[in-house]
Amino acid sequence: MKRFLEKFARRPMVLYGSGMVVAGAVLGGGFSWWFSAPSAVSLSDASQMVSRLTDHRAKVSKVFPGPAGLTGIVIQGSRGPMLAWMTDSGSAIIIGDVINRKNENLSRIEASRVLRNTAMDRVVGGGDGKGGGSAAPTVAPAQAAPVAQATPVADTTSASDGETVLRQFVENPPASTIADPDTASGTHVLYAFVDPNCIFCHRLYQEVRENLGALRKAGVRVEYVPVAILKQSSIQKAALEIAGGWQALRKDEDHFNVDTEEGGLPDQGASHLNISLANANTQWMQKISLANDIAVATPLLVWKAANGHVYYLSGYPNADGFNRILESFQAGWKPHKEAK
Repeated sequence: MKRFLEKFARRPMVLYGSGMVVAGAVLGGGFSWWFSAPSAVSLSDASQMVSRLTDHRAKVSKVFPGPAGLTGIVIQGSRGPMLAWMTDSGSAIIIGDVINRKNENLSRIEASRVLRNTAMDRVVGGGDGKGGGSAAPTVAPAQAAPVAQATPVADTTSASDGETVLRQFVENPPASTIADPDTASGTHVLYAFVDPNCIFCHRLYQEVRENLGALRKAGVRVEYVPVAILKQSSIQKAALEIAGGWQALRKDEDHFNVDTEEGGLPDQGASHLNISLANANTQWMQKISLANDIAVATPLLVWKAANGHVYYLSGYPNADGFNRILESFQAGWKPHKEAK
């Protein structure tokens, strides 16, 4: 465990990538318990344990109540956060997926909730214009960093070069993406990996619809990439979106239930072909996440900026961050440098 957390302290880990699960649990119950009781483990106790296990290379920024007496913790390493769980006694840390009786991946659902982006990072810039977001520390998922500025290698899928994998995607995207027709004239493309049951994807959809004028002015076309990572019903809904295109995606979002965090499409009726396409999209997202050392979480934004590099942002951007993404498509744009 110490070696694993020390490795995380040096670089962010892929929480859900193949082979990365150290421990996991299969637990019952639904979501009624989620924030119904105080955390069994205090922030101070969790911080002391993680600090000791990593020789002070990582820290805990947040704790919250989890299922079956577990406490969720957000561990901050040198470049980004990861979600883990602590037992009620505070004697062990569990890193991996927690699944309930409904076959819902609670770790991924909570990662989308807790590890959401509230400010752009040091490259694109945050709410304060200095690359650090707000003055107070924020819990943000994988950074929108300049994604591996190594020279891309043609025809390689090496996970050691994150930008290579991103470039492979933008240069040969799947045919199952769904364009917002009101941005169809754009010559620049902003890809958005979205789960039909993801509330932050829903907020991103609303943000796009509210900023159509700015998107058209910047010449940006939004292409949604349906994936399935949050709930058992996600795969059916994602496949139905692929089958029905824009009208189906819009129905899912316009009838989104924010209380249950459930998209508006049914959870049955998709063809095997479209389920396969949705799975392929999900595999693309996992591949990108693995290559760039980020947690698999939605939304995930990918785009090729005016400087020729391909960037990503894992999480929901704030308003200033959204504008800075649009600015990155303009000629002469340069990455925002971190204030020292």
